[in-house]
Amino acid sequence: MWATAYGESVGWENAQGHLVYYPAPFGEELAQSIKEMVADYQQRFSVEFEQMAFYSVTQLYFLTDALKKAGTVDDVDRILEAIHTETFDTWIGTVHFGGEELIGINDMQLWPAAVHEIKNHEHVLADELAVEVYGEFAK
Repeated sequence: MWATAYGESVGWENAQGHLVYYPAPFGEELAQSIKEMVADYQQRFSVEFEQMAFYSVTQLYFLTDALKKAGTVDDVDRILEAIHTETFDTWIGTVHFGGEELIGINDMQLWPAAVHEIKNHEHVLADELAVEVYGEFAK
């Protein structure tokens, strides 16, 4: 994950080249709705809308969707079945769980994300590096 405070904390010279592979509220390639939400959040709370807040909000939405698809809030088996078999539409694209081939169970949260690199105090898109590093699991 990344937040500007990390660069300030560890020293920007030490953060150069840091790779970030997570959906992030940074960069020009964001959907307009996300840009507007980021601007509203930052104006409202006077702090950077960093990656953890973005991650948490996204999780809230797709986990709520998982409960709806399972049709229950208290049958853990049905909820897990929904998480392991369904896809979830979010503002960043389709989220699903997979990874059985890697870890033996489909408990890895997989979502569309590009790799970004920290360069000169900026969060810069590193095109297609995620697919090169993570293969099909990055899709």
